[in-house]
Amino acid sequence: MSKPVRRLAGLWVGTVVSAILTALGVVVLRHALETPQPLKNQLPGESLLYRWRRRSIFYKVLGAADAPPLVLLHSPGIGASSREMQHIMPPLALTYRVYVPDLLGFGLSDRPGEEYSAVLYTALCRDFLRDVVQRPATLLAAGLSCNYVVAAAFSTPDLCTSLVLISPTELEGSRQMFPLRKYAEVPLIKALLYPLLSTHLGFLAMRGHQRNGPADFTRFYQDTHQFGAEHAVMALLAGKLTENVLPQFKALSQPMLVIWGTRALENTRLPAGLSSIAAPSGPAYRGRTVELVQDAGFAVHEEQPESVVAAIRRWQAETNVALPARAETEALPTEAFNQLTEQKKEALSQTAGQGEPAMLAREVPLPETAETSTLEQGKRQENRPAASEAAAPAVVAYCVKCKQKREMLNPQRVTMKNGRPAMRGTCPICGTGLNRIGG
Repeated sequence: MSKPVRRLAGLWVGTVVSAILTALGVVVLRHALETPQPLKNQLPGESLLYRWRRRSIFYKVLGAADAPPLVLLHSPGIGASSREMQHIMPPLALTYRVYVPDLLGFGLSDRPGEEYSAVLYTALCRDFLRDVVQRPATLLAAGLSCNYVVAAAFSTPDLCTSLVLISPTELEGSRQMFPLRKYAEVPLIKALLYPLLSTHLGFLAMRGHQRNGPADFTRFYQDTHQFGAEHAVMALLAGKLTENVLPQFKALSQPMLVIWGTRALENTRLPAGLSSIAAPSGPAYRGRTVELVQDAGFAVHEEQPESVVAAIRRWQAETNVALPARAETEALPTEAFNQLTEQKKEALSQTAGQGEPAMLAREVPLPETAETSTLEQGKRQENRPAASEAAAPAVVAYCVKCKQKREMLNPQRVTMKNGRPAMRGTCPICGTGLNRIGG
């Protein structure tokens, strides 16, 4: 390369570097000049403050004072706040006393420049239950916050009656980390990187796959342009807000509902481990349920809140009415669970193209036992066909229209494309087609 060409190349490189540094300086300066932004919490209910470790935790309360308590915990992330729960809080407050806090470092809670960690948020969850709720509650969490409620429920089971986990992608610890995570909390990197993440381009890069409009970006901009907003976010990028809670998860005895969006399962690395997340360890517990919401991603409670609320209500009703005592339930072998999980996946793939409603997967089926409850026997007797068919064995399947199990009318044995046997019939109440894998 000749000397004039080298000089020209060096000039271009210098110009590009200067332009990048200038643009970065403008972004950082603008971020500093436009911080703080006015910030309000638009959730309904009473606004309160919880004084925790000399810091203030903002939270909202909605619902009757004598209703069973329910705590909603948003996932930590840039621009995150309790606003994440805005679509499911009001309908759930019709039957629950709902508490929705902003995590430390987010929303209207304090944003101190201290050490943020998974242990810190687990302690916040546990202390909030003990000091604010003051009675056993159901815990609902999304994303990474599922780790905190699992750890809190395991360490203080007397404070947690049941759990609802939405897209619990990080139970085994973080799998997709920021490439330069060890530098994320270096003061210079933090001062330069965070303003870039809080721009419109950063918003589109992180949430462009969701259905967001100008109002969503406005709220995101307000949340990210607050004094101290960078501390918790950069700790998240550094990997300090995650930890492996899978052992605690498997040891939990409380009833549990796990909600996934089907698009989230397609994009995450967790589908292969779904059986370990849904399967109970120790005594089998029929309160462990998995719901799949069709055409939804990780933020299923924001994309399809009606489906999530319906799933929670249905699961809670089934748990309260039909859940047997743990001491009377025999353990479900791991092999049997894995087989049933494969059957559930096959059922989902079969019904996905038949125009079924959004909720396609219900609770993992358990084999019939001699300890079937009197209530279940009564339902079977009520829905039994004519006396001429009484001699035929009863086939029970879930009806997506009636939202409950029904005895199949005119069951027929069929063979699926993969060679597995199945039973196919209709609901005796509404006429909807019913399918049951395994005959």
